Amino acid sequence: MPHWLLVVLNLGFFALHTCIIGINVLGWAFSRIRRANLLLLLGTLFSWCAMGVFYGVGYCVCTDWHFQVRQALGLETPTDNYVGFLVWRITGWIAPESLVRQVCAAVFVTCLLLSIVLNVRDARRRRLDRTPIVPTVS
Repeated sequence: MPHWLLVVLNLGFFALHTCIIGINVLGWAFSRIRRANLLLLLGTLFSWCAMGVFYGVGYCVCTDWHFQVRQALGLETPTDNYVGFLVWRITGWIAPESLVRQVCAAVFVTCLLLSIVLNVRDARRRRLDRTPIVPTVS
């Protein structure tokens, strides 16, 4: 694969994966993207758990592909976790893997619960808005 393509893929994965994390963490707060947020969270859960059965719990296909590109470029990646990688890139600190996984799990569960609750609430409101108001006879 040409070097320039690997560089483009590295930057693309960096942007894509960071956006996915941003939408996972903040998407529940915006009604316009709340359903997409829930689907993305469920996709993340599928990757971490279902694919994790075969590749190890917490497996992320984006991380796997991105880190393969970085390896082909000869770039350092001192962690197996993308969030840990971001912490390292921003601060220079290699956070303990267990800490990164615990924080990620806590934030993920919180965001998933918020998304579920708010999506259910939104669905109920939409259903109520569609329900015709029948006048009552006194």
